[in-house]
Amino acid sequence: MSLFKFFSCYFLLFIDVVSKILYVYDSIANTISELFGRQNITFPCDYRFKLNQRDLQIYDAFKGNNYVELSQKYKMTERGIRKVIDRVYKRMIKEKQPTLFDFNDA
Repeated sequence: MSLFKFFSCYFLLFIDVVSKILYVYDSIANTISELFGRQNITFPCDYRFKLNQRDLQIYDAFKGNNYVELSQKYKMTERGIRKVIDRVYKRMIKEKQPTLFDFNDA
C-alpha cells in the first residue's frame, strides 16, 4: 500500500468521525433550542462557590484570637476577616437552629 493511499484512508475516516460529531452537536443544539427557545438562561460562575469555600476555610482556621494571622494569610483586612467569620457563624446557626414560627405550613 502506498503512503498516499494510507493517509487518504485515515483522512476519510477522520472526516467521517468529524461529520458524526458535528451531527451530534447539531442535534443537541436543536433540542436545546426547542426546549428552551425564547427563554433567558444564565449560568452562574464559580465565584460564589469559591468565596464560600474560602469563607469556610477562614472559619475553620479561626482560633478566637488569630485575626492578624488570617488577614495576612488570605490577604484581607482584619475587619474583613471579622465580617467573614461573623457571616459564616450566622449562616451555620441559621442552618442548625429551626425557626420559631414557620408560616409556610398554612
